[in-house]
Amino acid sequence: MNSPHQPDFESLVRLAAEHTPDTSRAELGFETRLMARLRETSAAGRENVLSFWDELQRWAWGGAASLAPVAIVLGAWLWFSSGTSLSPFSYDAVSQLTEYFSIGSF
Repeated sequence: MNSPHQPDFESLVRLAAEHTPDTSRAELGFETRLMARLRETSAAGRENVLSFWDELQRWAWGGAASLAPVAIVLGAWLWFSSGTSLSPFSYDAVSQLTEYFSIGSF
């Protein structure tokens, strides 16, 4: 199966297992470089997230400030157009609620 010029698979695997590459240069300061890179990446990501939330908050407060008068006018218009009295609770509604939630009704 194997030609005389081609080594067998087991001898190549054995030779690769015996060979240990020199990784001392790559290991030198690896943790320091890794932690510096992680700090740099997380700081940049945090700045992007914070700037997004800052813009969203600025937009939301600006929208709330401009929509508050609209909400007040709409509420007043609905209140006065419904034909109710100025008192939000009439005597009948309060008496019905107190009868419903009284201890004797349970």
